[in-house]
Amino acid sequence: MQSEVDYIQLKTGNGVLAEFVTVPGEIYPELVNGGIARYPGADFPDAPMETPLRALLKSKYQFVVGLGNDELGYIIPKSEWDERAPWLNNNPQPYYGEINSAGPDTASAVLHAVAEAISGVTGGMPERQTPKNRTAP
Repeated sequence: MQSEVDYIQLKTGNGVLAEFVTVPGEIYPELVNGGIARYPGADFPDAPMETPLRALLKSKYQFVVGLGNDELGYIIPKSEWDERAPWLNNNPQPYYGEINSAGPDTASAVLHAVAEAISGVTGGMPERQTPKNRTAP
């Protein structure tokens, strides 16, 4: 499957003022802001934690636009992926997101693509952090 992300910087004489990122779906907030968790019942309890998108950005103003240019469905942290019983967090029913997602490796692929887009503009990986769970897009 092929999709795309976008990265745009707005610069002033003092450096980068704002950054805009588009992601091709509905990304879980913890993939943007941090706070990915491990829950009982997850299908991949030992999955590496994806680097939150904001860790890749360094400007004062940061904008993340979902459903940018494509719709891959929900973008879910792999450690929170849950297609098989027992259900996540011992819930009596499965959650809704997995049936509307491109798969458990989507988050890693999207975040890696964002990091590559940033690298293409800045000439190197962002200073704060680099992706930990690299998956071929």
